[in-house]
Amino acid sequence: MRVFVVWEKVLESDWGAPAASVLARIEDTRATQFWDPGRVVSKSLGETDFKSKVWDWVAVYPSGTGWNETAPVAVYSGRPVEDVAKPLEQALAAVR
Repeated sequence: MRVFVVWEKVLESDWGAPAASVLARIEDTRATQFWDPGRVVSKSLGETDFKSKVWDWVAVYPSGTGWNETAPVAVYSGRPVEDVAKPLEQALAAVR
């Protein structure tokens, strides 16, 4: 399993990349964290205005899934992250 954590500039208070203390919240060694100030990922997932910004969101893709011109279809997605822990766990177990 690989985990990609993408931090985006969403709120006016998001002036820059996350500080080390914020990055330290993700302790899993399988995680790679990225700063996406232009919200490239959100836009590739359909962002067109403030209401459609994609943030505080989790998605599970099967092994070998690639991102090309459009985002692939997730086998599971949900938000906000803190509210979807149980279904996320189940989705991860299903793709292992």
